[in-house]
Amino acid sequence: MTAACAARGVRFVLVLQPERDVTPPYRRFRKLAMKRLRAAHVETIDGGRLQGLEARHFLDDVHLTSDGNRQLATEVAARIPAEWTGPPP
Repeated sequence: MTAACAARGVRFVLVLQPERDVTPPYRRFRKLAMKRLRAAHVETIDGGRLQGLEARHFLDDVHLTSDGNRQLATEVAARIPAEWTGPPP
C-alpha cells in the first residue's frame, strides 16, 4: 500500500485500531504489528496509545461513536508532523 500510494504522490499512514479495554492479546498484537510495520518503513500511528479516547467514545470494545471518531481524528491530526503534509519521501 505504501508503494502504491507513493507512486501516486500520496503519503500512506496506517493507524492501528484503538480498543476500549486493551486486552493483553491485543497489546501484544499492537507491539508486534508496530515493530513489523516500522521495519517495513510504513508510517504508523498507534491508535491504542491515543490519550483522548475514553470508554464513552466506544459503542463496544472496538467500534467508535461519532464523537469517538471525531476525537480519533483530532488525536491523529495532532500527531501528523508538518513534514508529512508534503509528498512522500
